[in-house]
Amino acid sequence: MIAVSPNPLADAEAPLAIVVTGASGGLGSALCRELLDRFPNATATGLGRSPPSFAHERLGFCNIDLFDEAAWTAHAPEIPARIDVLLHAVGGLHGPGLTVEKALSDVHEDEILAAYRVNAVSFLLAMKHLKGRLRREGCSLVAALSAQVGSIGDNRSGGWYGYRMAKAGLNMGVRNVALELRGRAITVAIHPGTTATRLSAPFVARRSPASVASPEASAKHILDVLARLTPAETGRFFSWRGIELPW
Repeated sequence: MIAVSPNPLADAEAPLAIVVTGASGGLGSALCRELLDRFPNATATGLGRSPPSFAHERLGFCNIDLFDEAAWTAHAPEIPARIDVLLHAVGGLHGPGLTVEKALSDVHEDEILAAYRVNAVSFLLAMKHLKGRLRREGCSLVAALSAQVGSIGDNRSGGWYGYRMAKAGLNMGVRNVALELRGRAITVAIHPGTTATRLSAPFVARRSPASVASPEASAKHILDVLARLTPAETGRFFSWRGIELPW
Protein backbone atom coordinates (compact mmCIF):
# COMPACT_ATOMS: atom_id res chain seq x y z
CA MET A 1 0.00 0.00 0.00
CA ILE A 2 1.27 3.49 -0.90
CA ALA A 3 1.54 5.78 2.11
CA VAL A 4 -0.58 8.95 1.84
CA SER A 5 1.03 12.11 3.21
CA PRO A 6 -0.94 13.86 5.99
CA ASN A 7 -0.30 17.13 4.10
CA PRO A 8 -0.71 17.01 0.32
CA LEU A 9 1.82 19.83 -0.17
CA ALA A 10 4.53 17.76 1.51
CA ASP A 11 5.01 15.57 -1.58
CA ALA A 12 6.50 17.48 -4.52
CA GLU A 13 5.77 14.62 -6.94
CA ALA A 14 2.13 14.11 -5.95
CA PRO A 15 -0.47 14.34 -8.75
CA LEU A 16 -2.44 16.97 -6.89
CA ALA A 17 -5.82 18.33 -7.91
CA ILE A 18 -5.82 21.98 -6.81
CA VAL A 19 -8.68 24.49 -6.77
CA VAL A 20 -8.13 28.23 -6.25
CA THR A 21 -11.17 30.47 -5.78
CA GLY A 22 -10.48 34.07 -6.72
CA ALA A 23 -7.74 32.98 -9.12
CA SER A 24 -7.91 36.20 -11.17
CA GLY A 25 -6.59 38.36 -8.33
CA GLY A 26 -2.95 39.22 -7.89
CA LEU A 27 -2.39 36.67 -5.15
CA GLY A 28 -4.77 34.09 -6.60
CA SER A 29 -2.92 34.06 -9.92
CA ALA A 30 0.47 34.02 -8.19
CA LEU A 31 -0.58 31.06 -6.05
CA CYS A 32 -1.71 29.15 -9.15
CA ARG A 33 1.60 29.77 -10.90
CA GLU A 34 3.72 28.88 -7.87
CA LEU A 35 1.76 25.68 -7.24
CA LEU A 36 2.17 24.55 -10.85
CA ASP A 37 5.90 25.36 -10.71
CA ARG A 38 6.40 23.43 -7.48
CA PHE A 39 4.28 20.42 -8.37
CA PRO A 40 5.01 19.20 -11.91
CA ASN A 41 2.32 16.51 -11.68
CA ALA A 42 -0.39 18.81 -10.35
CA THR A 43 -3.36 20.37 -12.12
CA ALA A 44 -5.03 23.58 -10.96
CA THR A 45 -8.51 24.95 -11.58
CA GLY A 46 -9.37 28.59 -10.98
CA LEU A 47 -12.91 29.42 -9.91
CA GLY A 48 -14.44 32.86 -10.28
CA ARG A 49 -15.76 35.42 -12.72
CA SER A 50 -12.40 36.07 -14.39
CA PRO A 51 -9.57 33.69 -15.33
CA PRO A 52 -6.04 33.78 -13.88
CA SER A 53 -3.65 36.28 -15.47
CA PHE A 54 -1.64 33.61 -17.28
CA ALA A 55 -2.21 30.49 -19.36
CA HIS A 56 -0.77 27.06 -18.61
CA GLU A 57 -1.42 23.60 -20.01
CA ARG A 58 -2.20 22.29 -16.51
CA LEU A 59 -4.38 25.25 -15.51
CA GLY A 60 -8.13 25.22 -16.07
CA PHE A 61 -10.80 27.80 -15.36
CA CYS A 62 -14.45 27.61 -14.33
CA ASN A 63 -16.37 30.84 -14.89
CA ILE A 64 -18.71 30.81 -11.90
CA ASP A 65 -20.38 33.34 -9.64
CA LEU A 66 -19.55 32.00 -6.17
CA PHE A 67 -22.73 33.60 -4.77
CA ASP A 68 -25.07 31.94 -7.31
CA GLU A 69 -26.22 28.68 -5.73
CA ALA A 70 -27.68 27.40 -9.01
CA ALA A 71 -24.39 28.06 -10.82
CA TRP A 72 -22.60 25.57 -8.58
CA THR A 73 -24.88 22.81 -9.86
CA ALA A 74 -24.64 23.95 -13.47
CA HIS A 75 -20.84 24.11 -13.44
CA ALA A 76 -20.26 21.00 -11.32
CA PRO A 77 -18.75 18.99 -14.25
CA GLU A 78 -16.04 21.65 -14.70
CA ILE A 79 -14.76 21.28 -11.13
CA PRO A 80 -12.40 18.40 -10.17
CA ALA A 81 -14.26 15.47 -8.65
CA ARG A 82 -11.43 15.06 -6.12
CA ILE A 83 -9.73 18.08 -4.54
CA ASP A 84 -6.45 17.73 -2.66
CA VAL A 85 -5.74 21.42 -2.10
CA LEU A 86 -8.32 24.22 -1.88
CA LEU A 87 -7.14 27.82 -1.57
CA HIS A 88 -9.67 30.62 -1.10
CA ALA A 89 -8.22 33.90 -2.36
CA VAL A 90 -11.38 36.00 -2.55
CA GLY A 91 -11.45 39.35 -0.78
CA GLY A 92 -12.24 43.03 -1.10
CA LEU A 93 -11.21 46.17 0.76
CA HIS A 94 -12.21 49.08 -1.48
CA GLY A 95 -14.04 49.70 -4.73
CA PRO A 96 -17.72 49.86 -5.72
CA GLY A 97 -19.87 49.33 -2.65
CA LEU A 98 -16.91 49.15 -0.26
CA THR A 99 -15.45 51.89 1.94
CA VAL A 100 -12.50 51.90 4.32
CA GLU A 101 -14.10 53.46 7.39
CA LYS A 102 -11.77 55.42 9.65
CA ALA A 103 -14.46 56.32 12.22
CA LEU A 104 -18.04 55.47 13.18
CA SER A 105 -19.24 58.46 11.18
CA ASP A 106 -18.05 56.68 8.02
CA VAL A 107 -20.07 53.52 8.66
CA HIS A 108 -22.92 52.62 6.28
CA GLU A 109 -24.94 49.44 6.60
CA ASP A 110 -24.85 48.45 2.93
CA GLU A 111 -21.07 48.79 2.75
CA ILE A 112 -20.52 46.79 5.94
CA LEU A 113 -22.73 44.01 4.57
CA ALA A 114 -20.94 44.10 1.22
CA ALA A 115 -17.56 43.72 2.95
CA TYR A 116 -18.88 40.78 4.96
CA ARG A 117 -20.34 39.14 1.87
CA VAL A 118 -17.18 39.18 -0.22
CA ASN A 119 -14.70 38.49 2.57
CA ALA A 120 -16.56 35.95 4.71
CA VAL A 121 -19.67 34.56 3.05
CA SER A 122 -17.80 33.68 -0.16
CA PHE A 123 -15.67 31.18 1.76
CA LEU A 124 -18.66 29.49 3.38
CA LEU A 125 -20.45 29.09 0.05
CA ALA A 126 -17.33 27.68 -1.60
CA MET A 127 -16.91 25.18 1.23
CA LYS A 128 -20.59 24.24 1.15
CA HIS A 129 -20.31 23.19 -2.47
CA LEU A 130 -16.77 21.78 -2.49
CA LYS A 131 -16.70 19.90 0.82
CA GLY A 132 -17.90 16.66 -0.77
CA ARG A 133 -15.02 16.72 -3.29
CA LEU A 134 -12.20 16.78 -0.74
CA ARG A 135 -9.99 13.68 -0.85
CA ARG A 136 -11.08 10.63 1.10
CA GLU A 137 -7.63 9.19 1.85
CA GLY A 138 -5.31 11.20 4.05
CA CYS A 139 -6.02 14.91 4.56
CA SER A 140 -6.89 17.61 2.09
CA LEU A 141 -5.52 21.10 2.68
CA VAL A 142 -7.92 24.05 2.90
CA ALA A 143 -6.58 27.57 3.37
CA ALA A 144 -8.36 30.93 3.27
CA LEU A 145 -6.46 34.18 2.77
CA SER A 146 -7.37 36.30 5.77
CA ALA A 147 -5.70 39.43 7.17
CA GLN A 148 -3.96 40.28 10.40
CA VAL A 149 -6.30 43.27 10.79
CA GLY A 150 -9.05 40.67 11.29
CA SER A 151 -7.39 39.53 14.50
CA ILE A 152 -9.43 40.82 17.45
CA GLY A 153 -6.57 40.19 19.88
CA ASP A 154 -4.08 42.09 17.69
CA ASN A 155 -6.27 45.15 17.09
CA ARG A 156 -4.57 48.15 18.69
CA SER A 157 -5.39 50.94 16.22
CA GLY A 158 -9.08 50.58 15.33
CA GLY A 159 -10.64 51.82 12.11
CA TRP A 160 -11.34 49.76 8.97
CA TYR A 161 -14.60 48.62 10.54
CA GLY A 162 -16.09 46.63 7.67
CA TYR A 163 -12.90 44.92 6.56
CA ARG A 164 -11.77 44.07 10.09
CA MET A 165 -15.17 42.68 11.04
CA ALA A 166 -15.47 40.72 7.79
CA LYS A 167 -12.07 39.10 8.15
CA ALA A 168 -12.83 38.28 11.79
CA GLY A 169 -15.99 36.64 10.49
CA LEU A 170 -13.96 34.71 7.92
CA ASN A 171 -11.67 33.51 10.69
CA MET A 172 -14.62 32.18 12.66
CA GLY A 173 -15.85 30.45 9.52
CA VAL A 174 -12.44 28.81 9.06
CA ARG A 175 -12.50 27.63 12.66
CA ASN A 176 -15.97 26.14 12.25
CA VAL A 177 -15.07 24.42 8.98
CA ALA A 178 -11.92 23.00 10.58
CA LEU A 179 -14.03 21.41 13.29
CA GLU A 180 -16.53 20.00 10.80
CA LEU A 181 -13.73 18.60 8.61
CA ARG A 182 -11.53 17.37 11.46
CA GLY A 183 -9.74 14.25 10.31
CA ARG A 184 -10.42 15.01 6.64
CA ALA A 185 -8.61 18.30 6.07
CA ILE A 186 -6.02 20.65 7.48
CA THR A 187 -8.01 23.89 7.48
CA VAL A 188 -6.38 27.24 8.29
CA ALA A 189 -6.60 30.99 7.81
CA ILE A 190 -3.42 32.70 6.65
CA HIS A 191 -2.35 36.35 6.54
CA PRO A 192 -0.34 36.94 3.34
CA GLY A 193 1.40 40.10 4.52
CA THR A 194 1.26 43.44 2.72
CA THR A 195 1.32 42.57 -0.94
CA ALA A 196 1.37 44.73 -4.06
CA THR A 197 -2.09 43.94 -5.45
CA ARG A 198 -5.18 45.91 -6.44
CA LEU A 199 -6.56 45.36 -2.94
CA SER A 200 -3.66 47.13 -1.23
CA ALA A 201 -2.75 49.65 -3.96
CA PRO A 202 -4.32 52.76 -2.35
CA PHE A 203 -2.67 52.06 1.00
CA VAL A 204 0.96 51.19 0.20
CA ALA A 205 2.09 54.28 -1.71
CA ARG A 206 3.78 55.79 1.34
CA ARG A 207 5.27 52.57 2.62
CA SER A 208 8.85 51.54 2.13
CA PRO A 209 9.17 49.27 -0.93
CA ALA A 210 11.02 46.79 1.27
CA SER A 211 7.88 46.36 3.41
CA VAL A 212 5.63 45.44 0.47
CA ALA A 213 6.02 42.03 -1.14
CA SER A 214 5.28 41.15 -4.73
CA PRO A 215 2.44 38.64 -5.31
CA GLU A 216 5.05 36.10 -6.40
CA ALA A 217 7.06 36.50 -3.18
CA SER A 218 3.90 36.33 -1.05
CA ALA A 219 2.76 33.17 -2.83
CA LYS A 220 6.10 31.50 -2.09
CA HIS A 221 5.93 32.44 1.60
CA ILE A 222 2.32 31.28 1.91
CA LEU A 223 3.03 27.90 0.33
CA ASP A 224 6.17 27.44 2.44
CA VAL A 225 4.01 27.84 5.56
CA LEU A 226 1.17 25.65 4.29
CA ALA A 227 3.53 22.84 3.28
CA ARG A 228 4.83 22.54 6.86
CA LEU A 229 1.42 22.19 8.52
CA THR A 230 0.29 19.00 10.22
CA PRO A 231 -3.25 17.82 11.04
CA ALA A 232 -2.64 18.90 14.64
CA GLU A 233 -2.51 22.54 13.45
CA THR A 234 -5.90 22.56 11.78
CA GLY A 235 -8.24 25.38 12.80
CA ARG A 236 -5.48 27.92 13.43
CA PHE A 237 -4.53 31.34 12.05
CA PHE A 238 -1.02 31.92 10.69
CA SER A 239 1.00 34.75 9.19
CA TRP A 240 3.09 34.39 6.06
CA ARG A 241 6.09 34.06 8.39
CA GLY A 242 4.62 30.92 9.95
CA ILE A 243 3.80 32.69 13.23
CA GLU A 244 0.47 31.76 14.80
CA LEU A 245 -1.75 34.84 15.17
CA PRO A 246 -4.36 35.43 17.90
CA TRP A 247 -8.00 35.24 16.87
